Amino acid sequence: MRKTVYVILVLCCFIIKTYSINRPYYHFKQLSIKEGLPTSIISLYDDKNGSLWVGTTQGIYRFNGEKIKKYNLPYLLRKNSHYINDIFGDNEERIWAITSQGISYYEYEKDSLQIFLRHNQPVKLPL
Repeated sequence: MRKTVYVILVLCCFIIKTYSINRPYYHFKQLSIKEGLPTSIISLYDDKNGSLWVGTTQGIYRFNGEKIKKYNLPYLLRKNSHYINDIFGDNEERIWAITSQGISYYEYEKDSLQIFLRHNQPVKLPL
């Protein structure tokens, strides 16, 4: 009887160990005001680089897995408000932000948001 219990116990341990080796490990981090995130979140977008983009009533934030960074909207889009209606990505890995004033996109080389449309009109910026 003892031998049977011992064999069953060893088999259970082996099965549990084998099952747990094949399972991925997930680490969750809670983001809050302490880390610099505003309380009013409107939209979220998870890009292909693993960053979480957060559209809020106070602007755009990006969480890269370690820290939160705030991005200022272009001046013409933040005159009356920093409210982000939506934030999303396209097939070419561009990040887009929609506000009541217009549309901006994230430029990786400059690490900033650039204006695209204002009041449904294309905006030409000096080079």
